[in-house]
Amino acid sequence: MKIIQKIRKKLLGFDKNHLLAQVEQQKQQIEQLTTIVCGISGSSSSAWLLKNKDERMDATDELFDEARRNFHLMRYEFASNYCNGLDVADIACGTGYGSEILALEGKANSVTGIDIDSSAISYAKQKHGPANTSYKVASADDTGLPSASLDLIVSFETIEHLPPSVDILKEFHRVLKPSSTLIISTPNNWPLTKHHLRTYNFSSFKEDIEKYFRIEIIYNQNSGSKSEYNHNQPAGITHTTIKNQDLAECFIAVCRKDN
Repeated sequence: MKIIQKIRKKLLGFDKNHLLAQVEQQKQQIEQLTTIVCGISGSSSSAWLLKNKDERMDATDELFDEARRNFHLMRYEFASNYCNGLDVADIACGTGYGSEILALEGKANSVTGIDIDSSAISYAKQKHGPANTSYKVASADDTGLPSASLDLIVSFETIEHLPPSVDILKEFHRVLKPSSTLIISTPNNWPLTKHHLRTYNFSSFKEDIEKYFRIEIIYNQNSGSKSEYNHNQPAGITHTTIKNQDLAECFIAVCRKDN
């Protein structure tokens, strides 16, 4: 009888140890598969960015020139100062690097990144999707967002890409709450191209905005690059004045919806 009990204990011990070994092996296999899947996803995103680098950029990726990256990062870091605790939309968010800055550095309550390019939105979801950020495929003039639902809209280098018949400012006014803020930028007197369908100077930019919003302040932004549009200015964001308005590479306007 004692011999039988000893045999049973040995068998039970073997079964238990065998099962534990199988569980551990399966856990290791799952971890390996997860690593492989994440690696494939990351490689896919990098390949997409490389293929589309002439039309899309990620300012956090060293694929792009440092001065150009800093130029784009600078304006989002500027806008992040307005985000704390707010519900924000980054309209024409592209690859989402700016939406992530608004969400994390800006400490927004929520950030909705919107872009008409579904592949850019897929990239944004993979690479720049913190918990308080969501992404949506939609056009800037028809966002599908509820009326009076946002505290802040950020829209950089968007308005010049749309024909004059498309009124994105009207849509921005619709989705913003009363007493909320719009931060919008555009190049200063850049020529028309297949991508730039309208061009602005200080006066025309101001005129279009004031159809819907009260302008609180306009800034010059310059990249510090050798581009002719930089006008030999140092990199930075400075208050626009009558004397320096022609030296801006881009304008950034901070605007208020009063009603």
